Amino acid sequence: MRYFFIEEDKNYVNRVRVRNWTKKIPSEILYQKAYLKIPKRIILEIEPNRKTDFIDVIMVPFMMVSEKIKKVMDVFEPNMQYREIVLLDKTYEKAEVYYLPILKEIDCLGKDTVFNLDHSMIKKPVLNKSKIEDQSIFRLIEGPASSCVVRMDLLECILRREAYGFTIREPEYEEEGE
Repeated sequence: MRYFFIEEDKNYVNRVRVRNWTKKIPSEILYQKAYLKIPKRIILEIEPNRKTDFIDVIMVPFMMVSEKIKKVMDVFEPNMQYREIVLLDKTYEKAEVYYLPILKEIDCLGKDTVFNLDHSMIKKPVLNKSKIEDQSIFRLIEGPASSCVVRMDLLECILRREAYGFTIREPEYEEEGE
């Protein structure tokens, strides 16, 4: 099976920008990937913008998905836990509900993976498929907190629902046994 990294599409100039989120979610929770410590429902303010585009996948400051994406993920991972995130623009009186999925973390990066200098970005992803265990969606143990990998069948279902606001990137694969 093929896998893909999901990344936020930076071409959306009016995408959501969460502000002051560390007051409600301490950054160490994200760096330690301790998402279960986040309250089940939380309201976060976003930068005021009359034209905010509430895209289906938000990756900064952490992964959040729209209801549309959550419904698809629930089919593939029915036991997935989420944290409900209400994104609120007080100035223009807009709000949207998103979900932070509590993804399984897998140590599956191959030895030829290339990071940038501070390990905040994977420049050349290489996966070891034998370590993935046929998961449909997961987060990498090593690498950026927003690293999300999806299996091709899940990705196809998401794309059939005309989800937008993200790009995909296919990794290279390590030979079995490396």
